[in-house]
Amino acid sequence: MPADVKEKVEAAIKEANDALAGTDIAAVKTAVEKLATESQTLGQAIYAASAAEEAANTDGSGASGADDVVDAEVVDEPSDSEKK
Repeated sequence: MPADVKEKVEAAIKEANDALAGTDIAAVKTAVEKLATESQTLGQAIYAASAAEEAANTDGSGASGADDVVDAEVVDEPSDSEKK
């Protein structure tokens, strides 16, 4: 996670906590909106890092179709007690 994104989220959390300690509802709404925006940025950074890590760990063989998949059908046979 980029350090600047983390710092912005931490600052937004502090602002929201400070606003909640006060009595100004408009300040609380503004701080919560800023926190929501910064949280979305954090989510995007985490998603991008996860996607990059997954791409780095993929060797390309997953798309080749060499999974050795066997097509099968499940057949329920009656038990001995049902045959009688």
